[in-house]
Amino acid sequence: MTMRYVTVSMTTPTDAQDAGDVLAATQVVTNACPSINVPTKLMSATFIDTDDQKAILTAVFFDANVAFGTEDAAPSITDADSLSITGSVENVVADYIDAGGVSYVCKENIGLVLPPAVGTRDIYMALYTPATSTPTYASGIITVRLGFED
Repeated sequence: MTMRYVTVSMTTPTDAQDAGDVLAATQVVTNACPSINVPTKLMSATFIDTDDQKAILTAVFFDANVAFGTEDAAPSITDADSLSITGSVENVVADYIDAGGVSYVCKENIGLVLPPAVGTRDIYMALYTPATSTPTYASGIITVRLGFED
């Protein structure tokens, strides 16, 4: 088994978010797949929170660059675009490990098969804050490290 890791800096608004808001609009995960038009298997996802907010986060994956919604507003995906959703990964507050001024979550053994956008090695990802999370990310970034099995 060969593992590959891709790190994505998900840009976020820097003001207080409401529960249920899109935290990071759809962004590309470049070269997530081993070859053009060949799916990959997501095995791990590590969410690094340098602002130590410990918010519940859901990552939503897509096989096309579609709009999940506007940052700092509720998700608003069209019926047609929703057909590009290929899966999701959620963390909860209890999953966080506190490392001083930073916290992180590592979700393992996910096993989610993700197809790339047609003609590419890329997948797409958005983040939102379901439930009661109301974080404020002063840095404007949540770093996500994705581990893929080839």
